[in-house]
Amino acid sequence: MNSSGAAVAATKVAPRTMLSPCAVVSPIPVRAVPSITASFRTLHGCRKVLAPKSLSRRTSGAGGSCARRFRRPPTVSCALATPPDPTPLEGSAKAQGGSPDTPAKVRVSAERSMKALDDSFHSEPKSRREFVWEKNWYPVSLIEDLNPSRPTPFQLLGRDMVIWRDSQGIWRAHADRCPHRLAPLSEGRLDENGLLQCPYHGWSFRGDGRCAVIPQASDTGPESRACSSSRACVASYPAVASQGLLFVWPEEGRWTEALAVEPPRLPDVFEDEGFSSVTIQRDLYYGFDTLMENVSDPSHIEFAHHSVTGRRDRAKPLPFTITSSGPFGFEATTDTSTPTTVTSAKSTATQNHPNFSTNTADESTVEDSSIPRISSWFMAPCSFFSRIDLSPTIPVIGRQHWQLWICSFNVPMGPGKTRSIVCSARNFARLTVPGGKWWQLYPRWLEHLTSNLIYDGDMIVLQGQEKVLKRGGGGGGGGGGGGGGGGGGGVPYSKLTFTPAAADRMVLAFRNWLRRYGGDEPAWDPSLTAGSASFAPLPSTVLSRAKMLDRLGQHTEKCSSCRAALKNVRRLSAVLTGVAVVLLAAAPVVPEEMGLGAKAGLAVGVLVSLAGAAWLKYKLEPQFVHLDYVHADVE
Repeated sequence: MNSSGAAVAATKVAPRTMLSPCAVVSPIPVRAVPSITASFRTLHGCRKVLAPKSLSRRTSGAGGSCARRFRRPPTVSCALATPPDPTPLEGSAKAQGGSPDTPAKVRVSAERSMKALDDSFHSEPKSRREFVWEKNWYPVSLIEDLNPSRPTPFQLLGRDMVIWRDSQGIWRAHADRCPHRLAPLSEGRLDENGLLQCPYHGWSFRGDGRCAVIPQASDTGPESRACSSSRACVASYPAVASQGLLFVWPEEGRWTEALAVEPPRLPDVFEDEGFSSVTIQRDLYYGFDTLMENVSDPSHIEFAHHSVTGRRDRAKPLPFTITSSGPFGFEATTDTSTPTTVTSAKSTATQNHPNFSTNTADESTVEDSSIPRISSWFMAPCSFFSRIDLSPTIPVIGRQHWQLWICSFNVPMGPGKTRSIVCSARNFARLTVPGGKWWQLYPRWLEHLTSNLIYDGDMIVLQGQEKVLKRGGGGGGGGGGGGGGGGGGGVPYSKLTFTPAAADRMVLAFRNWLRRYGGDEPAWDPSLTAGSASFAPLPSTVLSRAKMLDRLGQHTEKCSSCRAALKNVRRLSAVLTGVAVVLLAAAPVVPEEMGLGAKAGLAVGVLVSLAGAAWLKYKLEPQFVHLDYVHADVE
């Protein structure tokens, strides 16, 4: 992630790219705003049914254009009790559609634009403008961080799920409760036949949710038919793998409807040889709306992440313009008086991509500018993508043409808990990006240590913000009586906060979307909003500072790279301590004829081993477990 300050410094040194939820809106430049119709076709898209031409036709004025371009294609409403053995969607199937077009910038005030959108929205049939939280694909995990040999628990929209890979290598998502006595299946295991086995009584289930084994059932009589009963099945959620992500559709058994819609796709640059990419995920103890507001706000980077990706003395105005908005998201770009086209000589994937493409231009037409520009897209329910272009001049090397994509998925797990999944790709400074090339020696876990500093920099700040919003009734936590338009105390968000700068326009656009189209909060499982459960406090209002900054539980234990690295750090620390003990014990028995040199060598060995063990134990290991983050201490 690059801040605007870091980008200005790019004329002298290549900036490091960190991953964080706020990284997705780092102020770096973009020339042309891709067509929202095309963007929507892939990132929200429907594999079989596309919006009619009449729905994507532009009309004059901000309101008509925005409302028509942000519309969800129709889907088939049909449910299957048994999944049709889906094929993982790994790979890069090109999205369909015509040549991309670029909407003109809408230079009108936010108030006029939103009023026009509102008028246009309410003039359309309800069936065309309704957003439904449950009828979407949600990325639940990076596949490389899932353990294929054991079940993994997850919560999506308050629905407890178990994720596992069956004997055919297909990832599955089921309700995390055994139909027998409601024990959590995520505490079980995969048995010798690759079936999901309950830890309580050993009932085992196939990938389609059907019960295969009931150890306590007799082989004769009525009990012999128990496995074939529909009541013995575990509820199954549609799940597909695509581009290294596992997506789940949070409606039980709706396979036909789900498979008619393609999951959100990363831009093609993530599969371009000219780009290198890195990924990270972390579970955060604050709400979906709090995280979405954070990733929509680039102006905090210079302060919240000072000396990591920002510099306090480089803060500057960020004039964003909301160019499109509607029931399924919005589009924004920096408001620049002199548009600039930046292309990459190494990549044609982005230039030709029908969903995220820019106008091409000869390199001689690219202005030499160190001022970053960005273009960002929020695609409901939880995707926030930014394309960032730079054209810095590096001493000796000359003018460069850099491109950075930071794609954030902000997954609503439950009220006050959100999973952040960030995927980043860039065509510069690639030596410091983990990868499979022989020259990419930078380990993924080391990149994650830096990225977690950015999460930590936001953590306590957002905890405090969410507490205030919760008390004031202006939202916060994405659940339990709050929302973009007010709740609890009923005070509107616009009354609780003062946001006069253009840098806050994407924040206001998201809050406006959540209030108008999202019902103020995600559609949680009914069990979370019934009875006393609706009064449960949000985690941010009760958790301690140490628990909020718990890297071990939020990230390390769920990351394959960091989990393995921590295990190796602890092993190496124990080995070095053992070496020191052995050397110390050997000192008295060193023969006199070996002289003082041998004893001095042993002493040095003891000191080096102990120093190495201490550094691993007290310096490196805490970076996987817990570090306090105090902004006043960051110089």
